[in-house]
Amino acid sequence: GDCGGIIVRSNEPKDYQFAVCQNGYYSFTRYQNYVDPKILVVKASPAIVIGLNQLNVIAIVADGSRFDLYVNKHKIDTIHDSSYAHGQIGLIALNDTSSLTRVIYSNAKIWTL
Repeated sequence: GDCGGIIVRSNEPKDYQFAVCQNGYYSFTRYQNYVDPKILVVKASPAIVIGLNQLNVIAIVADGSRFDLYVNKHKIDTIHDSSYAHGQIGLIALNDTSSLTRVIYSNAKIWTL
């Protein structure tokens, strides 16, 4: 597959999505509707274990307008955006190529700051 990640502050069709991809890249995107995403960051990170069938532990801390992004216990970025203040949480699997994508999640934890 391609990418897996976390959706935060979701009020469909508005949300933020943190995706970590098997090619070593990650993204943080604000969705305003289904066809007009605003990519806030897309970068490679050495913290991401690349390749298929690899384990990557991902986390996000959403505190006000600050989003701290983590992969494998390493803080990889901080993003600031105040568009959405609350909403639901979800998980995603993204297929950016023609291949099938399967993402397995386990031991999910949520804390209130």
